[in-house]
Amino acid sequence: MKVLKILAVSVLVFFFLSVTACGYSTDTIRYKMTVEVKTPKGIRSGSAVRQIALGASPNFACSLGESRRFWRLKGEAVTVELPDGRLLFAISLGEYVDPNQPTGQMSRLFNRYGRGAPKPISIWSNSRRLKASDYDNFMPMLVTFDDVNDPSTARLVEPDELDAEFGPGFKLHRITINQTNERVTEGIEKYLPWMLEAEPRNLDGSRFTKMQTDNLYEQIGYSHFSTELIDRVFFERIF
Repeated sequence: MKVLKILAVSVLVFFFLSVTACGYSTDTIRYKMTVEVKTPKGIRSGSAVRQIALGASPNFACSLGESRRFWRLKGEAVTVELPDGRLLFAISLGEYVDPNQPTGQMSRLFNRYGRGAPKPISIWSNSRRLKASDYDNFMPMLVTFDDVNDPSTARLVEPDELDAEFGPGFKLHRITINQTNERVTEGIEKYLPWMLEAEPRNLDGSRFTKMQTDNLYEQIGYSHFSTELIDRVFFERIF
């Protein structure tokens, strides 16, 4: 175990020195996503603040002549508590199971409207999708669970078919994104207790996404619900 700790620290130090030597530049964006749902008992909403670190290495020796870009998300899914006790999550994965959507494209959205734009940017408004061709890249995947204590009961919720999942009177009303300086949201484990044992794997325990399956828990991972719990559990096990 002591050897593993030394190895882990060595890897982290090496990564830090490599990033510094290669001249990586970073740009941080912090944003709040708010999801509103029409229900028979009125509007219910939830929000989460996430942070994206965007970076690039212009150093020729490190990037072999190319400017290599990367991004890292910090944060968790938006949780909406519905009247019947069920929960709706807007996870960091895009609705088409694309790891680069919407997080990897978010800076493009803010660049379009200007950094520090004071007004929220709507990607779904008045119960309808806005300009599908422009906003598909930013639409989060919506997920619910038949049993919140069992990750294998994860179910995909189509944004325009909430009534089919939750019953008459339920409809996705609005999703907005706005830049903020608020702290990154934490605490999703109070809704999903199994996140306290989260690992950098899919919900079924596998390491690789299975695209040819109808089981959602084989396509999405713990990190799509919280990046911070993944990191915390990883370091607790090492140290």
